[in-house]
Amino acid sequence: MIPSTGTIDVEKIRVTDIQTTLFFEHYNPEFLQVSNSPKETGYRGDYTVLFSLEQRSVRFEINHVLTQSAPTVENALAQALLNVGFDFEVENLADFCIQSEKGLAVNPTLGATLLGIALSTSRGIFHARLNPIHWKGALIPVLNPITFLKENIRQPKK
Repeated sequence: MIPSTGTIDVEKIRVTDIQTTLFFEHYNPEFLQVSNSPKETGYRGDYTVLFSLEQRSVRFEINHVLTQSAPTVENALAQALLNVGFDFEVENLADFCIQSEKGLAVNPTLGATLLGIALSTSRGIFHARLNPIHWKGALIPVLNPITFLKENIRQPKK
């Protein structure tokens, strides 16, 4: 059973911390030679969400992966990975939760709201970090938080 109580009040939500890690893999040196040629950009992402009712905290860990390839040069591929951790304090978190034998159930409206904040902030961070290098114009696509919430969850590591 998903609780339907609780009203989203932005005055009761605070971002308490953001941690980012950006790194590149599969960075082909030939990619630099085609920095001005057209590129095809791909995206995939997933997330883990953790809740602490006692601490009124919600943590989203989001992994974004952008790939770029240059069709004019064989094997010219670069991949950038951005891991972003968002810690939120939600004063009225208990209003959105119920405890069950399966664990904590949270109203999806709260999850979608917090994930929307995290995704839009991630887009800005990723753009700011990639724009000065050979990834000009590469963006995380605009994502629907509800769809992303339903389709991309990763199980937390135990």
